Amino acid sequence: MHGGIEQADVTVWSSQLLFEDCSIIWLIAKMEVLQKLEVSGSSFTTLPAFPYNPHLSSLFLDDNRINTIPPQIFSKLSNLMYLDLAYNSLYMLSEDSLNFSSQNVIAFLDHNAITYIDERTFSGQQPILLDVSYNHLKGLDQGVFQPVLDNIIDNDDDSYVDATNNPLQCPSISWVLEDSLYLYFLALPEPPCTPARVLKSDVSHYSDAPQLAAPHDCYRLPCHLFRINDDDDEDDDDDNDDDDNE
Repeated sequence: MHGGIEQADVTVWSSQLLFEDCSIIWLIAKMEVLQKLEVSGSSFTTLPAFPYNPHLSSLFLDDNRINTIPPQIFSKLSNLMYLDLAYNSLYMLSEDSLNFSSQNVIAFLDHNAITYIDERTFSGQQPILLDVSYNHLKGLDQGVFQPVLDNIIDNDDDSYVDATNNPLQCPSISWVLEDSLYLYFLALPEPPCTPARVLKSDVSHYSDAPQLAAPHDCYRLPCHLFRINDDDDEDDDDDNDDDDNE
């Protein structure tokens, strides 16, 4: 192993841990077969550039105090498949901050305070699943989210983008509300403005779509798509009454 440390999984839970002391970086560099690293409950606020590691596939950095992700820090993790940055203090995602060299990254950024995502945040490979729920996003920038959705659709992945529990405003999401295919792979909160309602005749278009591998029912389709137009309900009732009279 040429001085490498043989250990597949490492979990670190310490409120005193600081990435600045280089101990974790040294660990990653030396552990040549490291596949999963979990660092939670720590007080560090930023991340260093991770050294090249061809086997590290799961990186759990949730429940810390991370507020900044420098550019290119994940770009050398060529086999990364799972990145969890939930429950931190992120307030923005800058250019190149999530530059992935792997094509199969599932990224969890939920339960932060993100208000802004730069158009070139995902300047490398696009994630195949993205969770930005429970943040402070007021819009879904088309330049950010359309490539992610296109990647999911093109690869026929049973995955999604979760943007629930954000204070989204129209017209910032008008581009996605107008596209039923994007809506199928995107979970939205109740918008602050009323989107175009879906008629009963349109619901059948979605009923045959495959279910997504997601943790709750609304991920199969944003729930507002199944809100039937009240006027149509009344018209249908009137038609039924007329039929009965005949």
